[in-house]
Amino acid sequence: MTHNRAAFLFVCLTFCCLAENKPIAPDGSGTKTNPYKISRIENFVWLSENPSLLSELSYLSLENDIDASETANWNDETGFTPIGLLDNPNIPYDVKVDFDGKGNTISGLYINRLDGKHVGLFASIKDSNISNFIISNSFFSGYRQMGAIAGNAESSKFKNCIVANSDIICSVTNISGFGTHVWIGGLVGNSKDGTVFENCEFSGRISGVGEFGGIAGYAKKSKFSDSVSKVEFVDFSSDAYAIGGIVGNSIDSKILRCVSEINCFNSTNGYGIGGVAGFASINETEIKCSCARGQVSGNYSIGGIIGDGGGLIENCYARCGLSGNWGVGGIIGTVASFCTVSNCYSLGDISAEYDLGGIVGNDYYQSEITNCVHSLRPLSGWESSRIEMKNPSTYIGWDFDTIWNINDGEGYPYFQWEVPEPMLANLLLAFLFSFAYLRKQ
Repeated sequence: MTHNRAAFLFVCLTFCCLAENKPIAPDGSGTKTNPYKISRIENFVWLSENPSLLSELSYLSLENDIDASETANWNDETGFTPIGLLDNPNIPYDVKVDFDGKGNTISGLYINRLDGKHVGLFASIKDSNISNFIISNSFFSGYRQMGAIAGNAESSKFKNCIVANSDIICSVTNISGFGTHVWIGGLVGNSKDGTVFENCEFSGRISGVGEFGGIAGYAKKSKFSDSVSKVEFVDFSSDAYAIGGIVGNSIDSKILRCVSEINCFNSTNGYGIGGVAGFASINETEIKCSCARGQVSGNYSIGGIIGDGGGLIENCYARCGLSGNWGVGGIIGTVASFCTVSNCYSLGDISAEYDLGGIVGNDYYQSEITNCVHSLRPLSGWESSRIEMKNPSTYIGWDFDTIWNINDGEGYPYFQWEVPEPMLANLLLAFLFSFAYLRKQ
C-alpha cells in the first residue's frame, strides 16, 4: 500500500512539473559572438519574463528541436505568454532580436488568449531578423494583431521561416465594439515600415473576422518574395473583409514570385477576398510573377489575384474557381482605385449574380488591361478557348525567355521557376511504374 501511494504521488508530482511554466535562463549572453542558446521551452519562458533584456538588439539561436506541447496546460490553459507581453498587453515591448533557428522546429506551441492582443511567439518585434526555423502543429487564438511568429512586426526581416499545419483563430466573430486593427496572419498580424518576408511559408487554417492573410494580415510598405501560402479560410462572418492568400490588406507593398494555394468556402460571407491579396488599397501596391490556385467564394469583390482595390498586377495567373454575389473577376474582383493589369491569365469556373468578368468583375474605376487572356466558364465574348491558351502565339508580348515557359499544346503558361505540370505528371507515372515493378521482384 505504501509503495502504491508513493507511486501515485510521483505521478502527480511529475504531471505538475510538466504543467509548470518554470523559467530557465539559457546559456549565452545575448551577444553576436555568444547568443542566448535556446534548447528547451523553459528558455523561452525566461525570455518572456525578462523582455526588457531584449529592448536592445539581442542574439538568439535555437539549438535543437523543441516539443512545446506542454504549454497547453500552462497559465490556466491560456498557454504560453508571448515574448514582450509581460507588463501591459495593450503596449508590449518592442523586442529587438536576431533569431537564427538553425533549421530547427518548435512544435505544439499553444497560445489561447481569447481577449488577447499581440499574440504570437513574439508579441511585437522591431528592427529584427528572424530566420531558419519552423513552427509546426501549433495553435494560436486571440482577437487582434495575431500571427504564429509575431503579432506585430516593424522594420524587420523574416527569411526561411515556416509555419506548418497550424491554426490561427480569431476569437470574435463580430467586430462591433472591437474597432479596427483586427489583423490576423499566418506568420505576422501587422507588418509595416520596410518589413520583408523572403522564402517563407504557411500551411494551416485561419478563421475569424477582420483583415487576414496567409502570410500577413495587414501589410504596409512591406515586401513578400518567393513565399508560399497553403491556407484554408474557415468560419468567418459577414463582417469579415480583406482576406488574401498571401496578404489580407496590402498598402504600398510588393509581392514577387509568391504562390497561394487557397481554399475559401464561405457561401455569401465576407468581401474583398483575393487569391493573393484581399485589399490592395493604394496604387503603389505591386504584384508580379505570382499566382493563385484553389477555390474562393464570398459575398462581393472576389478575385483570383486581388479582391478589391488597384495597383499593378503584372505577369500573374489565377487558376481558381470563383463565386460571389457581385464583383467577381478572374484577376481582380472590384477595381476601386486605378489598376494596371498586364500579361496575366485566369482559368477556372466563375459565378456571380452580376458584375463578373474573366479579368475584372466590377471596373468601378477604369482599369488599364493589356495582353491578358482568360477562359473562365461560362463567360463568352472576350474568351480564348482552352486549346488556344495552350498555344504560345496566344500570348502576345509575353516574355518566354526570362519569365514564362509553356509546353506547346500540352499545358498553360507557368513561371520558369516552377516545375511544369506535364513534368510532374511524368514523374508521378515514372514513380508508380517503378513501384509496381519493384513489387513484382
